[in-house]
Amino acid sequence: MKRILVLSIFVVLGLNAANLEDKVSIESISHKNRIAVLAEAEKCIQNAKTKEEYKQCEKMEKEGRKKNKEELFEIRKANMIKKLDARILKIEETKRCIANAQNKEDVKNCRPKKVKKSK
Repeated sequence: MKRILVLSIFVVLGLNAANLEDKVSIESISHKNRIAVLAEAEKCIQNAKTKEEYKQCEKMEKEGRKKNKEELFEIRKANMIKKLDARILKIEETKRCIANAQNKEDVKNCRPKKVKKSK
């Protein structure tokens, strides 16, 4: 139900459903990783017998969160590059089309058609 609501919001706002799927996928990975880090930290803390062991658990949790952030950064970066490559490809196609155009109508047909939103 929540996913349908979120998809509906994206449609109303004119956002791409593929973008939503990417965001949901990345956030899902993030949540799963955070849950795993916290579960491991909790297990460690419950087994800690000394202050030093407890501090080691806290350090391990901090390192886990940092690793998660680094992994997510790489995933997000790759996703941004993929989107930029797609945009570049569309621009290059439009550029080739315009370069090969013989008249104003040909140039007009090179541009993407805008879909009018109904009210």
